[in-house]
Amino acid sequence: FINLVAKLSDKNILVTNKINGTVDLVTSTPIYDDELMGILISVLESKGFTMVKNGSIYEVVRSTEAAKHNVPVVRSGYIARGHTMVTQAIKVEGENVDIVAAKVRYLISKTAKLMTMKESNTLLLTDYPANIQTIKRIIKDIDTKNEKTIKIVTIEHADLKGLHTQISNIAKSIFNEKVATQSVKVLLNSDVNGLILIGNKKQV
Repeated sequence: FINLVAKLSDKNILVTNKINGTVDLVTSTPIYDDELMGILISVLESKGFTMVKNGSIYEVVRSTEAAKHNVPVVRSGYIARGHTMVTQAIKVEGENVDIVAAKVRYLISKTAKLMTMKESNTLLLTDYPANIQTIKRIIKDIDTKNEKTIKIVTIEHADLKGLHTQISNIAKSIFNEKVATQSVKVLLNSDVNGLILIGNKKQV
């Protein structure tokens, strides 16, 4: 079957592992060349293998090791295409990246690799292009694109430091600090004798 797909799709496929089994393909309509690669990868997946692209060569590797084989990197913001695994960074704007990762982890393929980069609030995902596109659509839906606002509240008839402590504790008790859209920072500013609130407009 690998030989057949290689010839029909004009691809160079390197096989270094012994793969046993039969393929039963039942079809009543024509199959296009680009669909053959998808079918081959599905068959290989059922045997514990997949393919990774390395230049003009497609190499058959074990599914669990696919992410270790310098898979192509798709630039952030671009659409991942093709049938073989790729790596793409997905920027998360208005939500904590670890929370987003926990929500989408069950949607990735069993051999995919998902990492979070907290410094840039970014997901790094190695998976099949179709899965990556699905993950990106879901992240877009759950990512609220947090719009932060800053508000200065002047204090006239209360102790500024004491009030700052109380308001900070209240903010921490009713809002989840780990969620960017909920977190409200309360800063003390003695120059204006007031509190500076930073966060989502509704929460502020």
